[in-house]
Amino acid sequence: MTAVITLVVSISVYHFIGYEIDKWVVADAIDDFRKFSSNTMTQLDTPDLGDHGEFQRAIDNIPALATQMKTGKFVILRIFSKEGQEIAGMVDSSYPHIADINNYSANLINWWLVEKGPQHEVLRIGGRMVIRIAFPLSNTSGEVPAYGETYFAVSDETMEKASQVIIRSTAVAVSIVLLTAIVLYPIIMRLVKRLEALSIMLLTANLNILKALGSAVAKRDSGTDAHNYRVTIYAVRLAEAIGLDNESIRVLIKGAFLHDVGKIGIKDFILHKPGRLTVEEYDEMKLHVSHGLDIIRSSEWLDDAAAVVGGHHEKYDGSGYDREVAGVDIPIIARIFSIVDVFDALTSARPYKGPMSYEETMNILNKGRGKDFDPELLDAFSSIAGEIYDKYAGGGGSPEDEVIAIEKKYFISDIAQYLR
Repeated sequence: MTAVITLVVSISVYHFIGYEIDKWVVADAIDDFRKFSSNTMTQLDTPDLGDHGEFQRAIDNIPALATQMKTGKFVILRIFSKEGQEIAGMVDSSYPHIADINNYSANLINWWLVEKGPQHEVLRIGGRMVIRIAFPLSNTSGEVPAYGETYFAVSDETMEKASQVIIRSTAVAVSIVLLTAIVLYPIIMRLVKRLEALSIMLLTANLNILKALGSAVAKRDSGTDAHNYRVTIYAVRLAEAIGLDNESIRVLIKGAFLHDVGKIGIKDFILHKPGRLTVEEYDEMKLHVSHGLDIIRSSEWLDDAAAVVGGHHEKYDGSGYDREVAGVDIPIIARIFSIVDVFDALTSARPYKGPMSYEETMNILNKGRGKDFDPELLDAFSSIAGEIYDKYAGGGGSPEDEVIAIEKKYFISDIAQYLR
């Protein structure tokens, strides 16, 4: 930011000071021309401009006036009658770029017929500053019997002084910006570190509440919250295997912990029933999806987890619930989670069944290929399922520690990097 501000200030000061110097030089050149034109006032009052030779003599006296000019000299000066006839003039053939000025002047035809009032323009010819001045010459009665036009070449000394002023002004402005940055940098860094610490504390608190809520429901359902930790790890592993972006993985993590949060609204006798549920009981059990959506939508931070909470019971062929959508209409993080959720359910002990072997579990998953599960995601999961089973099946591994590492990777590290 300091570099950007320095660049902007440098350019701004450079152009502003340059513009102001141009105004000063132009004003000085116009003032010099007014001094010359005042010497011709007597002739301007004479009918038909009197003796045109007087205008020429006034022009010939310009070398004597040059010592009074502060910023440069006239290299071309012409006087025209109101009909456009040149009645006097001077060209300084010693000026090195006089030919370029003559070429430019030749393209200007009868400017006084177009612009009645005074005018001037700043030109850059041969790398030097030349000011063209043209305006009516009025007599004491306010009439305009003649017009004057001159090209005023700004001296090298004036240009050198102007460059020094621009350089000094720009250097002062840049020095002020850099000094301010040096003074403010430690303060800004302390504030950023404090903001980082507070943001991480807030995020950690949110994650702890997330896990606490998910664990509370899981313990009510199965007596343990290990399922939530395992499916979170499995889901992240599968998401990483297919190259899912970090933002989607963060949403997947939240959804994994809260996927069954709606079961808090299901009656205990249905939730803990060891046998098969009746149709009515199953219909009520399916309501845990809508209950879960109601719960998480009360929090803006949890709202994006709706993709998993609302879609983890959808099936790839559209026969699932809650919305009965199919294929890619099911959010990808919901399709990922449905695979790992069933995998963990099959490989874990439940009140109504024991854990299945890896081969039995994969056979059941493959039977659901294209029906229950996305075939491409199932293929990707099959490539990592053996490692996952060996590490976590039967309560192995340290899922809590790994989930903490996942949180640091996808939440804490990301926010710290963003703030820096």
